[in-house]
Amino acid sequence: MWINWAISCGACFVQDFGNHIPYGYHKSNLGVIEANLVLNQLTCNGVLEGIRICRKGFPNRMPYEDFKHRYAILAADPVKKAKSDKDAGEKIAEALMKNGSIKAEDFQCGLTKVR
Repeated sequence: MWINWAISCGACFVQDFGNHIPYGYHKSNLGVIEANLVLNQLTCNGVLEGIRICRKGFPNRMPYEDFKHRYAILAADPVKKAKSDKDAGEKIAEALMKNGSIKAEDFQCGLTKVR
């Protein structure tokens, strides 16, 4: 049942990435890296899923206050008229869309953060 829940979530991250020795391996094989085994562990632990998410273009979320401080220079006049950090962030994004610097699908404005 939990596996269906995990699959439905899309991205699943496993916290532990250990040096586990499969049954039947001898201690003399310690330190030997098997590419297929490592790739399988990375896949199962969600590392490759995390990379895929980052490549989709939404690697992080930035609070409106940080977004405003970082990008206010790109839309100075609208930012001066903004009533809040969220308003300023939305105005910066609108100004960048109008001048063609970004597309609407390249960002999202949420309740507290921009991504």
